[in-house]
Amino acid sequence: TSMKNNTDVTDFILLGLTNNPELQFPLFIMFTLIYLVTLIGNLGMIMLILLDSHLHTPMYFFLSNLSLVDFCYSSIVTPKVMAGLLMGDKVISYNACAAQMFFFAVFATVENYLLASMAYDRYTAVCTPLHYTTTMTTRVCACLAMGSYACGVLNASINIGDTFSLSFCMSRNNTEVTEFILLGLTNAPELQIPLFVMFTLLYLINVVGNLGMMVLILLDSCLHTPMYFFLSNLSLVDFGYSTAVTPKVMAGLLIEDKVISYNACAAQMFFFAVLATVESYLLASMAYDRYAAVCKPLHYTTTMTTGVCARLAIGSYVFGFLNASVDVGNTFHLSFCKSNVIHHFFCDIPAVLSLSCSDRHVSELVLVFVATFHIFFGLLVILISYLFIFITILKMPSIEGYLKAISTCASHLTAV
Repeated sequence: TSMKNNTDVTDFILLGLTNNPELQFPLFIMFTLIYLVTLIGNLGMIMLILLDSHLHTPMYFFLSNLSLVDFCYSSIVTPKVMAGLLMGDKVISYNACAAQMFFFAVFATVENYLLASMAYDRYTAVCTPLHYTTTMTTRVCACLAMGSYACGVLNASINIGDTFSLSFCMSRNNTEVTEFILLGLTNAPELQIPLFVMFTLLYLINVVGNLGMMVLILLDSCLHTPMYFFLSNLSLVDFGYSTAVTPKVMAGLLIEDKVISYNACAAQMFFFAVLATVESYLLASMAYDRYAAVCKPLHYTTTMTTGVCARLAIGSYVFGFLNASVDVGNTFHLSFCKSNVIHHFFCDIPAVLSLSCSDRHVSELVLVFVATFHIFFGLLVILISYLFIFITILKMPSIEGYLKAISTCASHLTAV
């Protein structure tokens, strides 16, 4: 069946440390003192490092971040524990529980990566002291810290999305969707075989073309340049796009298998959102690469190094996974208890959201904000890059230079 009966949980009860009344007040005093010591100690450490210029070193930079994380840790959990001990307020709402879990997971992960960064800092200071100042630069420290926070947010988004995509139910008096039906492109039998053949040909062309592009770039050392590196990643994304959606469309057309399970729908939505975001950031990275090639040709090899290209590509995938985790978690934390018919040929976010019987106002706002940010940011980078490129081209004295600059940008403009 495609439906099941349950009642969704709207809040949780935290049992706390004890139900013994005579222990609750002493425990409240103890937790209050510990919290105040933690608060004063960590904020004092942060202020001291901030104000004393002698402490503006990598080690103390990481220590200040560790103090911030420790302060946040305690502020996420302790006040609720204290409220439970003092006033017996043990109820926590569904959203507050998700928020507490999210921030706890963020800071747990950040702490882990900050400790690893501090270990690397100490290794550099002890094992390569002569290179310490050139290795642990301000930029490197900032990248390590930002990377720690990015990994924290990514990990927390995945964990929360994974946890709160599940149903929390009590009694069985409500209907919940366990699978969806994709309406597809058409219900007309005479059109289904021609459409199946067309989609099969398009899919095969897409697979052969993109895999061929990746293999060619991989095998030909002449194509081991930043532009072709990004093109190979773009081919991988395009291949992933088609593979995430097309086989299910083809199955619907050929054998009328239009049913997709709840988890399969979430997985399809996740990978589609990942690849859509990655594509946006890869196109922005390619625009920056073309800007560097046309506007700063003498510095191109030192600007677009292997490390820079790798970081741009990895950053694109990280943002893709982060955005998809937020989008899918934001969609599937809702309840689906009405129709299970998706008016689309794949699990697109707006199409699935429209089926929810929960209040989806906040979820829709989050979706619009996140999508707008990623699209606008990628588009802004592309437009600014090409603005500088066209200004540079207009200043070129020879027609040969003009044509060379245009041909340099041709592959990226085609991709866009």
